[in-house]
Amino acid sequence: MDKYLKYLLVALIPCGFYYGFYFKFGINAPFADDWSVIVGLVIHFFYAQGSYFEKFLLLFAQCNEHRELFLSIISVTQYAILGHLNFFYLNLIGGLSSFGILIVLYKILKRYQHPEWLIIPISFTLFNLSYFHNLYWPVSALQHNVVVFLILSTLCVLDYSQGGIRSFLLAIMIAFVALFSSGNGFIVFIAATPLIFRYLKVYRVLWFLGGVLFFLLYIYQYEHPVQRGNFLSNIFLFKGILGNFFAYWGAFASTFFESGSSMIEPVCITTGMIVFSTFLYKFWVNRLDFFQAKTDYRFKLSLFIFLLCTVGIYSVARANMAISNVFESRYAINTTLILLLFILFFDKVAYKRYKIVIVGFITSFFFFSYINHLVDLVNFTNMVSGSAIKHSIQKREHYYFKNAKGAKVDSSKPTLNSLDKLGKPIVNFTAILPSSVKYVNDAINLTFSHKIFSLDADLRNISTLIQKNKYDTLKREAKFKLGEFEFEMHPSHFSYFGLKVKGRILNGSDGYYLVFENGQHQNWVFNMYWHEIDPRRQLTHWDGIYLRNLSGTIPFIYLPDDRYVAKIFKVEGGLPTLVGVTPNIQVNGM
Repeated sequence: MDKYLKYLLVALIPCGFYYGFYFKFGINAPFADDWSVIVGLVIHFFYAQGSYFEKFLLLFAQCNEHRELFLSIISVTQYAILGHLNFFYLNLIGGLSSFGILIVLYKILKRYQHPEWLIIPISFTLFNLSYFHNLYWPVSALQHNVVVFLILSTLCVLDYSQGGIRSFLLAIMIAFVALFSSGNGFIVFIAATPLIFRYLKVYRVLWFLGGVLFFLLYIYQYEHPVQRGNFLSNIFLFKGILGNFFAYWGAFASTFFESGSSMIEPVCITTGMIVFSTFLYKFWVNRLDFFQAKTDYRFKLSLFIFLLCTVGIYSVARANMAISNVFESRYAINTTLILLLFILFFDKVAYKRYKIVIVGFITSFFFFSYINHLVDLVNFTNMVSGSAIKHSIQKREHYYFKNAKGAKVDSSKPTLNSLDKLGKPIVNFTAILPSSVKYVNDAINLTFSHKIFSLDADLRNISTLIQKNKYDTLKREAKFKLGEFEFEMHPSHFSYFGLKVKGRILNGSDGYYLVFENGQHQNWVFNMYWHEIDPRRQLTHWDGIYLRNLSGTIPFIYLPDDRYVAKIFKVEGGLPTLVGVTPNIQVNGM
């Protein structure tokens, strides 16, 4: 057996754990952007009037600052085959790009005769849980995750310059899909510069001309999203730019801390300075390798340029925002890539010398990525489950606005009953615009009315049981208790505290839910947020995820003005049980 293949088989262990984790906790339900770029796209593509050419162009439609070609092709293809949408498998298709990244890096290791078992720490690094959005949220899985795979594939194909015209044509085709699948996909035409110079002059010219042409096509009829700031207005915000820049380069260190820790930002900024400086140093001292055909210097330099451009663009575009946004899960695929690039710099001598340190660090990184993101993952899957149940009941999302007199108004009611009336996916997908919420509400209404998507049996069962009538007229005080829960009424929200509550999570929908029921027995479903892992029980029990401490708020912007009781349900193993019912409360205002 090939010595590299032997180690690849060992590297499949963390890979199997990663996807096994998804099969246990994944949810078949849309969330947020999915309603426009997936559901809205599918409905408009199959049911709206229009020519075949217009529907072809729809695959390149803009949503916010992105065009999402790969996502569109996969969504349309799935609906054409199944006749309905299944978001569990959309997630899985996007998530499989992580396995594709492993294969690309395996090819690079083998091509340049890196230490054979380097693929093992690469696998443990790659299949971490810090970027769980890219496996549990379809729009992130089919965009953020996939574009990284496409860009790495482009660089890997170009690196194999012996292929000549075949390598070039395949690379430019993959790069085209990358560019039209995510806003930062165009960077591949810049990042590939060190590799394209191995080719004949005609190929170099065609590569850059192709990049310019594709970029012009990308920005043709491009609409600047209203919720995105002007890029140029941030270029003098030096503190924000530098803070975001170095925090991004060191963001993988956040994996070793629980979410919200005050240590995350200073540690990541310091780590980022060290990592970025180390990269510059390594590329400088090894600069003569640029001219050597038997080294992977150009591949690593191209990967570094991609990361540098990605981090730089993000740092300027988000310079006026909090640094904490750097640590959002969907961006962690890039910070994982930073760590993977770092691993590629270890040669046989360095790897032998620092083997114990490297293995210890990577193993810890893998372990803490799961331990410190379990709470975030459960909260996310609970939110997706709760939202899907609520939407299936209400056939809409309730989100209210204030009129000129400051009164709470419902200006986003769904009005469409026919599938062919829904427009194409909207550019400005944001809750600040009534028109944006209106589009989502129409998509939700049409989806459940025409079975574009239906709840799986487990969510249907939960939905049925939590809608059982419990409404009564018992009044409440400003503060009251119910078992281990305490509640407080505020003018704009309803707060809950369950500091002593513990739970066992056996699948993605398990958790605690607040269900608001009014006098007409209508129900609004919200998940309750966990705050801590239960370390003692988690270390001794591995049959599920053990959490404790529930607290949070339900903003009244999501509820019509009315009187309600709040029913608390605990779901374990997919089975809901009623914990209790609060006294009757009045919701009035934002």
